[in-house]
Amino acid sequence: MAFYIPHLTFACMTESLFLNLSPICFQGDEEDIVIVSLVVDENSKTEFVRKVNRLVVLLSRARLGLYILGNTGYFEGNKGLPRHWAITFDLLQSPATNDSAVDAGNIKVFEGLQTGTELPLCCPLHRNVTFSAKSHIDLKLGYCVEVCQDKLACGHECSFPCHWPRKDHRQHCPVEIDSSCKSHPGKVACHLAFLRCRGAPQDTKYSEIMRYYECPVVCSITLPCSHTVDKPCHEARLISDGKHQMPQCNKKSPIPYTFSTCGH
Repeated sequence: MAFYIPHLTFACMTESLFLNLSPICFQGDEEDIVIVSLVVDENSKTEFVRKVNRLVVLLSRARLGLYILGNTGYFEGNKGLPRHWAITFDLLQSPATNDSAVDAGNIKVFEGLQTGTELPLCCPLHRNVTFSAKSHIDLKLGYCVEVCQDKLACGHECSFPCHWPRKDHRQHCPVEIDSSCKSHPGKVACHLAFLRCRGAPQDTKYSEIMRYYECPVVCSITLPCSHTVDKPCHEARLISDGKHQMPQCNKKSPIPYTFSTCGH
């Protein structure tokens, strides 16, 4: 049984992929990209491919690109087919030439062989990344190895492998940035640094948010009673600057206390 899709149009949009199936009668209309399916076996008796006018319509509907998918054995080995298919295959198997009367300018014109067993694809975002599909199983995303350069909320790049058209960028930025703590200089992962800037106002610019970084390194504070207590660095700094009260000591006093009234 032969299955025909004489015309398919694809329009890649921002959030979705539009697919239009057109009927067999496509005379008088054009599209930028046309994909034709001529799926027939060697024993097919279909009359569609035998008609010259159908071939003329098939080859003249695309403005920019025409892709024909089918069984070449049927067309090359079938002696009962009219001559127009042999002429067509001779042209397709020869190097292409630009027959346009308009100067292509910077537009690249394909001049190689026009037949093969693979369908060359490229990433819609990274056109330099190409991939050859040999079967329908290969017609899926995930072959692009370029790094996603979309900016995260922190200003760093996503850096995930290309995941077009999905928008699920990296949730936790791994880029190491400089700690703003002068007592404990070093590197901290970006997403952890932002979690430790809890005191930053909502309208704070990301370039200034590290001013509110709360260093988590544990420091020892000496109390007036000579005991020590452990506090995170940012809390110890507030106590040292007099912005927070000294914590109350719950330990036993190292010096016996004498009541003035009774002497005990």
